[in-house]
Amino acid sequence: MTPPELAERLLTGLRLRDDRMLRTLLAADARLTVDARGDGDGDGDGHGRGTGHGTEVRGPADIVVALLARLAGPAGTALSIGAANGGPAIVQRDPDGTVTAVLCFDGEGAIDALWLSTAPARLDHWNRRGDRHRSRRHPV
Repeated sequence: MTPPELAERLLTGLRLRDDRMLRTLLAADARLTVDARGDGDGDGDGHGRGTGHGTEVRGPADIVVALLARLAGPAGTALSIGAANGGPAIVQRDPDGTVTAVLCFDGEGAIDALWLSTAPARLDHWNRRGDRHRSRRHPV
């Protein structure tokens, strides 16, 4: 599968919250790095406690659990395909259009690495006035 095809399937699996489908997209040794610095404590968990600089999750089953937990927003939250770091990415927007997460990935055939950014400072440029609904390439 090409990266655009993987992005389409990843988006579908996330929207449907289909853990089985999502696991089939991931390589056996896949890893997810979560950057949520700016959540108040720097540990990357989005909960405002801890002391680290982010988290890494390994293996398809654990990655799927983490993605479904982190990309579950309130009613009206939307997921779409965008572009970041030179490739397709999954972009999460809250009901008012503010980007709250960007998921990038690497791999052909299967996804072997994912990066999820929910750090407000890293998403600032996605949320500049006038940029919210444009489909542009953004560095994450």
